[in-house]
Amino acid sequence: MEQGHGVGSPAQSGAKVPSPLTRRVFTAAVPGHAVNWSCVRGCVVPLVALGHLVVACGSSTQTRQTVPDARGCSDWPSRPGETFVSLDGASQFEVEPFFITGPSDLAIAWEAYGCDDLTRVGYTRRSASGGLEKPRYLASPNGQMASNVTLARDGASAIFAAWASWTPGPDPAQPQLQASDLHIQFARWPVGTSGFAAPVEVSEPIPTSLYDKPWMILTASNEIIIGYSDLSRGGIWVASSADGGASFQRTLVDPARGNFAGLCPDGRPGGAFLTYFANRSIRLAHTSDGGVTWSAPVDAAVSDSSGGVACQGPMCVADGDEVWISYGRTQDGYDVPVQRLSEVPVAHMTLGASALDSDVTVLASTVSAVADAGSPAGDGGTTQGFLLFPQLARRADGALGLAAYRAAGEGTGLADLVYVVSADRGRSFGTPIPFATGLTPSLQRHVPYWLGDYFGWGPTAAGLGAAFVDNASGFSHIVFDETVPGVTP
Repeated sequence: MEQGHGVGSPAQSGAKVPSPLTRRVFTAAVPGHAVNWSCVRGCVVPLVALGHLVVACGSSTQTRQTVPDARGCSDWPSRPGETFVSLDGASQFEVEPFFITGPSDLAIAWEAYGCDDLTRVGYTRRSASGGLEKPRYLASPNGQMASNVTLARDGASAIFAAWASWTPGPDPAQPQLQASDLHIQFARWPVGTSGFAAPVEVSEPIPTSLYDKPWMILTASNEIIIGYSDLSRGGIWVASSADGGASFQRTLVDPARGNFAGLCPDGRPGGAFLTYFANRSIRLAHTSDGGVTWSAPVDAAVSDSSGGVACQGPMCVADGDEVWISYGRTQDGYDVPVQRLSEVPVAHMTLGASALDSDVTVLASTVSAVADAGSPAGDGGTTQGFLLFPQLARRADGALGLAAYRAAGEGTGLADLVYVVSADRGRSFGTPIPFATGLTPSLQRHVPYWLGDYFGWGPTAAGLGAAFVDNASGFSHIVFDETVPGVTP
């Protein structure tokens, strides 16, 4: 452990009474999806330990795609208009990119599947000359695998990384099956140094640890908050630091068995929202003291007759008391590697309202957020489409942007990456605009054309940018676009 990087004792959540919240929900529906409620379980299946937990629902009906025989490590794709940032002779394929920007600064990180079959955090940063550096790698301690990296940046331009480290299961082709010994790691790149310092664990070290899906932010006052789940004992936790990552304390936000934590700062000192999946619902909690204490969780969305709430990837953006949450609805059960989304709603909630106002409820109108995932079939009919991994961001001018992979089916080249923009604080969204086409919607994990479970989508100096997976070559590699073209309402 790096000297000075201690982890404090777990701090219990404060007994704060949550402020009431009001809700508006905007839904972009994909027609034709029905939900089979005969197999609904709490979705706690971890990203890298899928199959470690038993779900008594039986096998998925989804078709397994054929894995290409070729390997990466020297397979350099090229597509007009795209800038690949992860290509390197040490890596077979790369997934789950994340990026952060600042004045004259840019850092991009991803999960790199090495030619030695070990996954590491791959990363690059903008150099003084304005170009991106050659990819470098950050390894997990003790030779473990690395997944689910997120980045944050403080006001002094220090960079922080958080990710999950884990021991693979017995099948080299699917190392996430029966994975064990999962930990949440943290590393910092201090100002004036040339790279990340040695990582330290911020989760509680226990013999049977199964911590998953970290997500990290910095508040407006530079407190570091890392959300994650404890799949061994249950609970959604955060590790927070008020001293730039020199020390952390842990807080239990919700004892329920949940996963897929997402965080967003609210723009005020110490303020942030936390959203996650638990008990067939998307929940929300708030902190005003940098993650030390949290309000009692409330439901932002629940499974109902319109569809099951998907467990994977709820996200939020916030502006003061207002918060927007994106999530998915699905007809798939919780026992599949990747849930196909039938629709992507965006919920709006307000912290501090005295009661649910009926006028706000009326604003739950349907809009074209990410719409029409079906595509015409060759026989004149339609094939059932689906959506994957929606990402939500807020532009500097307050406009909301939602991006997602959109698939016409499960075949090669049948997916694209689309985005939509709202200029009226989420009351309506524009028409979906594709900015990457010819992709393959992978429904399996750790295969060479895997899309990962999320991609980078966030504000840049020029508007909104994206770091995403292009797998058109048969191998997944990271593309970065600092200015997604045509991002206008």
